[in-house]
Amino acid sequence: MLPVFLACLGCSLAQSNARGGGDTLDTSTPAPAGMASEPASGPVPDRAVSMVDSVPAEILPPEPAAGGFIIPIDGDVFYEPELRVLSSLPGTPPASMVLLVDGYPDTSPLTITEGLLTAKLAGLKTGVHQLTLLLFNERTEIIQKQEARFFVRLPEPVRAVRSGSYRQFGHVVTKIDWKNGEAKGRVLSQSELKLKSLTDTNLVAGDPETPVSEDLDGAAETAYNLKYKQFEAYGKVLLRTDEDRFRQPSHRVTANVKYGPWAALKAGDVYPLYNSLSLNGTRVRGGEAVLNLTTGETQWGSLRVVRGESRREVPAYLVKYDTGNGTRIDTVPGTFAQTLTAIRLGLGGGPKFDLGFSVLKASDDEGSAEHLRVNTLLRGTRPAENLVPGMDLRIGFWDGKIQLFSNAALSLYTRDKSLGAFHPDTFDVAFNPQSFQDIFIFNATTRGWQYLLSNNNSNPDIAGFIGSNSAYEAGVVSSLPLPGVVSETELTYSHLGLEYHSEGNPFLGGNPGDGFTLLQKLLVLDNMLSLGLELGNYTQDLGLYSQIQRNLKVELRFTPGPYNPSFWIGGGRSNIAPDGSYAHQFTSSFLNFNTGGYQQFQLPNAKLHTTLLYSFTQSEYALESQYPGDDLQSFPTTRTNIVNGMVQYKMRYTDFLPRVSYTYSSNGIQLPTNNVTMGFLQPILENTVRLDVSGSVGQYPETNDKNDLSLGVAANVEYVLGPQQTFRLREKLIQYGNRRHLMVGANYELFF
Repeated sequence: MLPVFLACLGCSLAQSNARGGGDTLDTSTPAPAGMASEPASGPVPDRAVSMVDSVPAEILPPEPAAGGFIIPIDGDVFYEPELRVLSSLPGTPPASMVLLVDGYPDTSPLTITEGLLTAKLAGLKTGVHQLTLLLFNERTEIIQKQEARFFVRLPEPVRAVRSGSYRQFGHVVTKIDWKNGEAKGRVLSQSELKLKSLTDTNLVAGDPETPVSEDLDGAAETAYNLKYKQFEAYGKVLLRTDEDRFRQPSHRVTANVKYGPWAALKAGDVYPLYNSLSLNGTRVRGGEAVLNLTTGETQWGSLRVVRGESRREVPAYLVKYDTGNGTRIDTVPGTFAQTLTAIRLGLGGGPKFDLGFSVLKASDDEGSAEHLRVNTLLRGTRPAENLVPGMDLRIGFWDGKIQLFSNAALSLYTRDKSLGAFHPDTFDVAFNPQSFQDIFIFNATTRGWQYLLSNNNSNPDIAGFIGSNSAYEAGVVSSLPLPGVVSETELTYSHLGLEYHSEGNPFLGGNPGDGFTLLQKLLVLDNMLSLGLELGNYTQDLGLYSQIQRNLKVELRFTPGPYNPSFWIGGGRSNIAPDGSYAHQFTSSFLNFNTGGYQQFQLPNAKLHTTLLYSFTQSEYALESQYPGDDLQSFPTTRTNIVNGMVQYKMRYTDFLPRVSYTYSSNGIQLPTNNVTMGFLQPILENTVRLDVSGSVGQYPETNDKNDLSLGVAANVEYVLGPQQTFRLREKLIQYGNRRHLMVGANYELFF
């Protein structure tokens, strides 16, 4: 470590870490224990001589802080539990001094030689440490303060010697949980539904199949990276116990080969992101190819193509559920396999300019005649087809601090392609749907088809079709470092048509309409104080009904740093009201407020960490009618109050960490509940084993008018097998009334 100290010494002499003096201690008390005084042979200031006289000392202004340095410096990392501290002293030696380690006075001797202070620290634990050196004058005033934060890692990570341009690394992670009682899965059995014959309408159920995930919840993942010069390869295999033929795949297999910044090929489960409105991270089991035209630091263009199965075929089945109060049997229609193909051509691609044109097509496979007929009998979904062209644009200014963005997409979605394309003799349209059936099938189940029909020799409403079947958004995102403040802003205007649907982002179509959202955040006082605002106004077009949704959220956070009180306060309101006059309508309002804070107290030989949280929500819902005689259902206003407090205590000379928390909850409908949780964290065997145990006692609502007792215990044991291996055991048991929730599991992690 000597070369590191010498290098830091040269750097630190040019920069002072000292802060201004003048902080005054109580002069009626002696200097803190552990302070080192200047040797008798050293020079004695004249002021010190005058203070010995019985005449009261004159009132002098605080002495200015002198420039100095302290080693270690901020960010240093050590792999030993011992180190030496070096610090420069001012020209006029201080009357006394103290060295604080993590807020506690260090009892090791402080040595002063030729203006340098030296101290040896031993027995340091793994983690972050705070070093503070305080220098005092004769009046016990702080004349200089030096601070540094450093890290200790024990043991030192084993690093294999790497030579040349070849590198490899990876990891293995496994997890398994056994569940019992209320923790067990709700699905008891599943049975495939089939026809007795293709001409029969009677369905028969196959043998019941119990899913493995009813009792076991587990996963195993292996990942491996390989790099050689410009080539990079990556592979991952994830296996899960909830893989089941009656649901979409849970296993994941991915392989990726990349050559520099110019080309990449992916196979297995890929998650393409071409346009946030049309293809936004949907899993595709197949392959993706990427080509980038790049010279130096500039990207001129790109081409991305993906094709694969975005949904697999799932047969119709009979499922038996455990509801907690008995069992329920449901029939579930099957799902058709779907093939997704997408391409994106990009111009640019850097932070200053990126323009992309994309096309997505998703088409369902009708499968066997039996599968289609069973789904028809169960009134399930039909094989669909989806074509979505889109465009996205991003322009950056001021070194990327201001970003303008826009995305647009047009959706053609046919809910039942098995009907085929309609002939123009059937409908009065301006084009022949059969001429385009190899690209896309138009028929009566195509969303927005009514806009393409001609009535009384009038032209089709193309503008109405585009408005109903399109989605677009535009806005600006900025992060501006202004004097004394950082302003982060995001303003977005969006439109989502009533008929818009994309299989690449199927969750987007649930909120059609137009509106804007504003997110504003201000960071001041060196990021210690943040102010946040979210404002939204959205007009939802639901076809025969329109409503306006408005929301407002505000938040203030103050985090001044360690040993200082931190707090936050925030809340918001969301309202939904009809846009227009209707015979029957509803209004909805949701209000929330939350506040809290935490404080770490420095005690003589311990630290006390406290947290207090409070949350309030209010929900209102009302039905209204223009007819006075209507007897409409009324909904009570629901108000929920939650208070949570936590205390954590850390003693200096032990790693034992006890904690206790308390929670109070009341919703105005059931009786209030109280819950207390106590636990501790205890590292043992030289920190290779960490034991985390907690127990809880509280109440749960058996009925609205009666609470019953609940008891729980949780334990986690972490065993560090080596610098890159960890094994964990965990258990959780909750007993409430005659019901029980039990889970026992284990984890293993290996990095190589």
